Order: sequence, then C-alpha cells, then structure tokens
Amino acid sequence: MALPSLYRRHLRPWIPFPRKKTWLRWFPPFHERNIVYLIAKHHIDFVLDVGAHEGGFGQQLRRCGYRGGILSFEPIGELHAALESSAGGDKAWTVAPQLALGATPGIAQINMHEESSISSFLPLERMPYADAPPTEIAPSRQESVRVVRLDEIYDELVPPSATTLLKLDVQGFEDQVLAGAAKSLEKITAILIEVSLVPLYTGQKSYLDILGLLRARGFHAVYFSSVHSRRRHGQWCLRLRVERI
Repeated sequence: MALPSLYRRHLRPWIPFPRKKTWLRWFPPFHERNIVYLIAKHHIDFVLDVGAHEGGFGQQLRRCGYRGGILSFEPIGELHAALESSAGGDKAWTVAPQLALGATPGIAQINMHEESSISSFLPLERMPYADAPPTEIAPSRQESVRVVRLDEIYDELVPPSATTLLKLDVQGFEDQVLAGAAKSLEKITAILIEVSLVPLYTGQKSYLDILGLLRARGFHAVYFSSVHSRRRHGQWCLRLRVERI
C-alpha cells in the first residue's frame, strides 16, 4: 500500500483550503461581515427576527459569532415547526408562538406558494427574477394566521435594558409591520430590512416609501447590499441597514 505523500503527511493538515467551512470562517461573505460590524458598533444584545422562515438568519447570526438573545417570528405552520427545530438546543434563541406582526390585530389569510419564501398576505403579481409583465399569480393555498401589533407585545418579550436590532423579511408587508410598531421603534437601535426594487405584490410599498417611513421615525440608511449576486438577478432585492440618527 502506498504511503501518504509528503504533502498529505506534513503540509495538508496546516492548509485549510479548500475546506468550505474553514474558508467561510476565515473569509465570510461581505453581508455577514457587515452584520458583525453592526452588532459590535451598537453592542447589540437582542435581535427581533421577523419573518424568520426556517431560521436561516438566526443561524447566520450564530455563524457571525453573535451569542445574544434572538426572538424569531414566523406565521406559517410548517415553517414555524422547522424554525423551532433550527432553534432547538440554543437557550438564547426563542421562537415566538405562531403569529404574524402587522398593523391590525386579528385573523388574516396568508397566500401560500410552492416557493415558501414568497408567501405573503398580499397577492403576488410578479415572480422574483422574472421579466414577465405583472399579472396576479394564484396561491397554491391559504392559511389563517393570527396577527398582532409589535407594540402590544414588545415590553413583554424584550428585556427592558436590551440594545435591539430588528430584522424584517416580510414579503411586501413591511409598512404594516412598521405601522404596528410605532412605539417599539423608539426602543430599537438598528434595522435590517429586505425590500424589492421592483414591487412583487399588489399594494406593496416601494423601497423609497419604506425608507421614507423609517426616516420619519428617526432612522437613516447606512448600508445597501443585494440579496443575490448579480448573476442571479440581485437587482430585484436589496438588504437595507438603517440606524437611528
């Protein structure tokens, strides 16, 4: 049997590449470096993860070295179950009961699509990354979910001395979540929000409208990044970072 080469015996153990996990740890994506900077700059110790889907953002926070509290919200039943699995075993990561945040408390119908990441309370009229003209796209089904205002539950769920980051990824429902969080925003230090440059849903506010709403609440935009690379039509969606003036 051939002996391992000199490279494998003596050099390879000290060279991390192309091991993917090591590469990401040493050279994380720019967006993750931005999250690290944001958390360090403001000493963030609590994150409201609104529109958590299956827990990807919470996992990203942990990869970035953040060890503070996370409170995740997800209204869709099957995604909520997956979210609870993602947060399982992490004592600082709490999953809120299955509900949505909005402006008007009550029960609402959320439109479910085969691609769960585009499910929304608003009717879908344009598929992401598609060049077809707007036309209403029927959902595969609907699900009844409870809607509450963040202002109603903020003091109950967020520690009084917390320095809080709000993350929003709510598929065109951004203005409704912000409308139900008028008092809560006064206690929030920074916001990460995903918005579409081209509206995808009927009644969706433009990204300029959302920036105006946040500006009126005392925040200003400090960082923009595409959700996907340009090769994947990243011009459709942006992640915005806004901070209190």
